[in-house]
Amino acid sequence: MTATFYPPKKSDSAIIPNGILATGYASFIVSNINGLTIPDSVTKIEGFSFYGTKLTEVNLPNSITYIGEVKTLISMKLPLNIYELKIGCFFNTRLTSIELPESLKIINSGCFTNCPNLKRVVLPENLTTLNGKVFDTTTELVFKENSNFYINDYYVIMTKDNQTVSQYIGGNEAKEIPILSDVIEIKSSSFKDKSLLRKIIFETNSKLKIVQNEAFSGCNNIECIELPRSLTKIGGKAFYNCYKLKSITLSECTSLGKNVFENCNELTTISMEDSSLTILGDSVFSNCTSLNNIYLPISLTTIGFSTFSGCTSLTLVLFHDKISSIGNNCFENCNLEEVDLSICTSLTSISEYCFSGNTHLSEIKLPSTISVINSYSFSNTGILIFTCPLSLEKIYSDSFLSCVSLSTIVIPSECRLSSISGGSFRNCFSIKNITCKNSNYVVVTGALFDIHMTSLILFPPASPVKFFSLPGSTTNIGEGAFMSCINLVSIMIPSDSVIEISQNAFEGCDHLSCGCEIENQSKTFLTTLISISKLPSRCTHDCLSLCSIKIINNIQSNFLIHPFIAMLL
Repeated sequence: MTATFYPPKKSDSAIIPNGILATGYASFIVSNINGLTIPDSVTKIEGFSFYGTKLTEVNLPNSITYIGEVKTLISMKLPLNIYELKIGCFFNTRLTSIELPESLKIINSGCFTNCPNLKRVVLPENLTTLNGKVFDTTTELVFKENSNFYINDYYVIMTKDNQTVSQYIGGNEAKEIPILSDVIEIKSSSFKDKSLLRKIIFETNSKLKIVQNEAFSGCNNIECIELPRSLTKIGGKAFYNCYKLKSITLSECTSLGKNVFENCNELTTISMEDSSLTILGDSVFSNCTSLNNIYLPISLTTIGFSTFSGCTSLTLVLFHDKISSIGNNCFENCNLEEVDLSICTSLTSISEYCFSGNTHLSEIKLPSTISVINSYSFSNTGILIFTCPLSLEKIYSDSFLSCVSLSTIVIPSECRLSSISGGSFRNCFSIKNITCKNSNYVVVTGALFDIHMTSLILFPPASPVKFFSLPGSTTNIGEGAFMSCINLVSIMIPSDSVIEISQNAFEGCDHLSCGCEIENQSKTFLTTLISISKLPSRCTHDCLSLCSIKIINNIQSNFLIHPFIAMLL
């Protein structure tokens, strides 16, 4: 049974009935109690139980074995049976004193940080684990004679066997700190935000295997960390914002957390091709603006979201055949010139924004297994020619948005492509040629239609064709279908066949000097053309100098002729 809620208007002292086993999360929140009696039946105090109350001190019975976040108390004597204090248990409290029992074995990261009034703590002899940055540097720590910990000459809390660095409690100073060769693990946040530290020195015979989360995060003046080859695991954000870090070797590493080297602006060299890494987590090297070449590990199967995004100097990445997944935004806004994924035969899709913003990327080689190209995958790149892989089934909208150098699209006859979303090639002003021998599509007068010519997908913006008429079978004009077709002088939309015109279909058709001949003169239809499809309003008229011979829409005798209007000057 759990005490889940105490009425907020109740004041004075409260008594938890005997038989209650736990207080619920935030159970006394914003109540007016100034005293609390807890029976021996209670074994668990959930987080924020006393938040918002007037309580400054509570007598906790020895039956309690678990305490969540405590935010209001000033003084506390912990029960004798407490074994572990969870992450951030007393974070950002007004605590002035605390008595820790000998039963306590583990204190987790952040437990007593942001406690400016906590001046002194005596640590029990039986304590075995300090999981990272536990105390503020202003708190005096007293280790008993037989403690498992000590503070070395560089103000680093070490285990007595010298195998673990728990926390640096020295000042934020411009100095070097050596790490003993026996150290196996550096705990989370150990040196976090020590922005003036200059150098961390590992001895040549270092046994270091693990660097935990945020261990050196925010050490933005560290110029050199030569990580030992023995290192196998690096936790999330371990070197986040280490701006001056220049080179990293990860030869034995098997695990990298998220954001490990994010914003390491001067990092130029990463040696990891000999490692056995299988996963590169999200944003591991994001915004490492000095990186230029990456040789991925042969064992690598997965590259996460934004792993190399913003690496603006990155020109070359060497991929291997085991890669099966590349996350969204992975190489966004890099400086890649060529991408060869042809060997990655386990890869089936190109994710959103994967190579977006690589303005110098002129050539992309896709594997024979790619079935999907997602939105913005190659947007704003320098691709010149795109040939659909035979395995390709779907191209999503804006996949090639603003690829201003793209001149040719090729859809081979055996390609499986069955879906091209509207706007897939929006703002690709240089497209001149569309080659298609595929059974799902047809190219007529240079324009790409579905096989039944019911939907116009794209009219090439750089096509030399000046006069164009839609087939009578066309019911839909796709998003951006005529966008920036600056060579077009006149467009004919026949009878009432067209029932849907998508957004921006005519945007940028600024040279329609003969306008757009529209047989459907309904006000709603014309309004749609102007407001949604972006047809310039001045173009909704016929060219007086144009002689039109209109072919009846229902003539079916000649495939090449029946959809069109012969336009003669």
